[in-house]
Amino acid sequence: MSPQVPLPIEDHSYDDFSIFHPTFYRRWKESDWDFLISDLSRCATKEKSRLNIKIHTRKLKAIGGDVYVVEEFLRSISKWNSTMIHDKHYVVDLG
Repeated sequence: MSPQVPLPIEDHSYDDFSIFHPTFYRRWKESDWDFLISDLSRCATKEKSRLNIKIHTRKLKAIGGDVYVVEEFLRSISKWNSTMIHDKHYVVDLG
């Protein structure tokens, strides 16, 4: 998944979204997460649609000079109504 590329969804036919252990998060910045969550909200059909996301937050080695920091993700979801329901498992309200 590339950052800041709109999802190819035009029919608003999704109620909820789940992302478990994504590999793309390693280099994503706050603005990339902002874009993804906003785009998922655009695709949602109900006011109570949610994003369930579980990420790894263990230390990662530098890859090409970029290091993932969980704070980028956490800053983004803090802009939404979100809850940590279990260790590293978050629910973000998209409505």
